[in-house]
Amino acid sequence: MRPDPARLAAQAQAALSRADWPAAVEALRGLIALAPKPPGGLVHNLALALKHAGRPKEALAEFDRALKLEPGHLKAIYERAALLMETNRPAEALAGFEAYLKADPQDSDARRNRARLLLALGRWPEAEAAFAAFSDEEGELAQLRLAAEQGRAEEAATRARALMARPEARAAVLKTLTASGRGSLPLKVARLLSDQNRPGS
Repeated sequence: MRPDPARLAAQAQAALSRADWPAAVEALRGLIALAPKPPGGLVHNLALALKHAGRPKEALAEFDRALKLEPGHLKAIYERAALLMETNRPAEALAGFEAYLKADPQDSDARRNRARLLLALGRWPEAEAAFAAFSDEEGELAQLRLAAEQGRAEEAATRARALMARPEARAAVLKTLTASGRGSLPLKVARLLSDQNRPGS
């Protein structure tokens, strides 16, 4: 007997609402199997359920299928890029977020993820321009690292000192500088920090 589409749709909706991802995957796959050409949004929901179920390879394949069905499906473009970012594929993730931002250039989450990816890829000048829009602690730490990475030791030391005036930021500052120093504090920045911290400096 042919499955009832309305029943499968209700099961899928109920599973999604209670975050029962395996059940959502099963119901959505059953629903998609009934359609000769399923809507891209439905396939996108399957991709999301697979992602949350911890099945990233299958999720990526379904995001790709959703975008073949609906190339302009913005949620699928964004979530596909986010999945690529989570699975350590930064170059592909960056291309995805840049495609998304062409359609929605003001999306702050996508802009922040683009900045993070440029930083991860070592594209320092582009990352610096991208992080200029963010004045929170993450943005300050990124600018600190970018100054250190590009050899601007005095600027890096000044930024580090300002951040370390906030006790809750000290560990993050040291971690950021260690990352730019490939496992140790950049010597010139460390020396400048020491000089700045001397009495009378």
